[in-house]
Amino acid sequence: MRMFRLFSTVAAAALLLTACPDTDVDNDGDGVPSSEDCDDEDPNVFPGNVEVCNGLDDDCNELVDDRLEFSDWYPDVDVDEFGDEAADPVSSCMEEVDGHVLDATDCDDTEADVHPGAPELCNDRDDDCNGLIDDDVQYLDWYPDTDGDGFGDEDADPTNACDRPGEAWAADGGLDCDDTDPEINPDAEEIPGDGIDQNCDGFDAATCFEDLDLDGFGSENVVVNPEGGCDDPGYSSTDDDCDDPDAPLFPGARGRRWTTRSVQRVVSRAGRRAALPHPVTCHSLRHSFATHLLEGGTDLRLIQGLLGHKSIQTTSRYTRMRDPRTMAVRSPL
Repeated sequence: MRMFRLFSTVAAAALLLTACPDTDVDNDGDGVPSSEDCDDEDPNVFPGNVEVCNGLDDDCNELVDDRLEFSDWYPDVDVDEFGDEAADPVSSCMEEVDGHVLDATDCDDTEADVHPGAPELCNDRDDDCNGLIDDDVQYLDWYPDTDGDGFGDEDADPTNACDRPGEAWAADGGLDCDDTDPEINPDAEEIPGDGIDQNCDGFDAATCFEDLDLDGFGSENVVVNPEGGCDDPGYSSTDDDCDDPDAPLFPGARGRRWTTRSVQRVVSRAGRRAALPHPVTCHSLRHSFATHLLEGGTDLRLIQGLLGHKSIQTTSRYTRMRDPRTMAVRSPL
């Protein structure tokens, strides 16, 4: 009977020890007994530990990733480092979120070349995400080029666009005077006298005779007046001038020679306008011309030829003006 009681006592004690484990056990070795540790299997989780961003309750305060800074991360599908402005963000305290960025300014997250700061191109797309399509690009007036010669129809209404609307368009400002004929355009060679303005300058070139001396009579030299008409100065419809290079020194308003009297009147008026104290004549100009040539070191024989003097003695009179003593004499007038 005693043995039975002893056995029962031992069995009861063993059962009690099994039902009530030792609360001082530290399974993870973090220095905190299991009775106080919220996760005694993880040595990095215990009361008083520093909370880090890992999805765990590191300090056993029943809050996960508390007291940490969270940011909104946006998807970056096209990997251009700009996040989708239309997507819902992911809030995270992590330093990086795979496939996400902190930016939310990408207006098209499917195209890597569309984002803020991208160069704007003429492509019907808002490349730089500023809310405007094809802005900050050059627009031109394009004219229909029906004949395909590279020049647009001057009579057609242009289309303003930043890119060529199609093959049959030109941005030349509308210079083609006949857009049905590719042989007629500003670069075409003009055929004189055929009644057609091939180069679109407004004239049919005329074949004329050269009139160098502007006397209305041409030489035998055949020339083309690109503006049409042989009545223009320098052109003639006749070739009966036997000395065409004999041109007047100062042609008049109509290309004719000035009369001596006309020249004298012009010189006299110029002298009065200059308020010169003495009347000025053409002969005064000859004297001044010869004197200045001589003072400039021109040979006396050359001056003789320019003035038309038959005798060198006539021309030598100007040498007296080079005498310093003569030049020092003050006029009593």
